[in-house]
Amino acid sequence: MSGTLGVRLWAGDEMADLLFEIWSDADEGINQMIMVHPQGDKIRLATTPNAVCVHSFTARSNFEALRQKNVWHGFDPWEDGGFSEEHFFSEQEATEQREYLGKRNVG
Repeated sequence: MSGTLGVRLWAGDEMADLLFEIWSDADEGINQMIMVHPQGDKIRLATTPNAVCVHSFTARSNFEALRQKNVWHGFDPWEDGGFSEEHFFSEQEATEQREYLGKRNVG
């Protein structure tokens, strides 16, 4: 996904689902939602190297991912409050994620 994160979809672009994971480190009391992506894996390994994947899901936008994460944790559905712009994932991002999944080593 090099270079495509943050790309906005325009009229006529296709939306795509991307894979997200929730990683938990019980000893540290930390849960992280990470989009499956090289940078996400690097951050997770650097911040919570002992975490285990406890849940995975797909989402078509950053807002949908945050909502699903909150619901999975038993929280109220996430709302942005009008401070952010929703990013819908493109087919290009999904293709790049599939390519990464083919060579991914979760450590």
